[in-house]
Amino acid sequence: MKTQISHLRSGAVTQALNKEVDYSILPRSTAHDAHAGSAVSDVSKVWKEVITENPWQLRITLNGKEFTLKSNWSGKLKAVYYYADISYAEIKELFDLDLPFSGTARILVEHANIINIANSNYSTLFYICPSFINILE
Repeated sequence: MKTQISHLRSGAVTQALNKEVDYSILPRSTAHDAHAGSAVSDVSKVWKEVITENPWQLRITLNGKEFTLKSNWSGKLKAVYYYADISYAEIKELFDLDLPFSGTARILVEHANIINIANSNYSTLFYICPSFINILE
């Protein structure tokens, strides 16, 4: 079974939260009025495992919909993020959000607990709680 990130939490302020997760049990952030994310040491350990198991692509379900994300490695193969296109219609369907745009955005998995939806210029529109992600075989 693939290493999962769904048990991790992001401390990002502007994120889609999962209605099935009780965020009130998490420690409060000292940087903003919301919950804190998972411990950096835990996130880093999980991320290393995810990269090792998925060097060239990451197959996931995001809130139940399947996506295949391509890897994008740095020039010296020291850092990686995964990405795939997602339509604004899919964003609306998956997260019940009305965005003032149309066309295509991107899902970016930049770290085990940093998942965001970005426009075509890679500007973050919002973050996603890792609990929405299931990594597939």
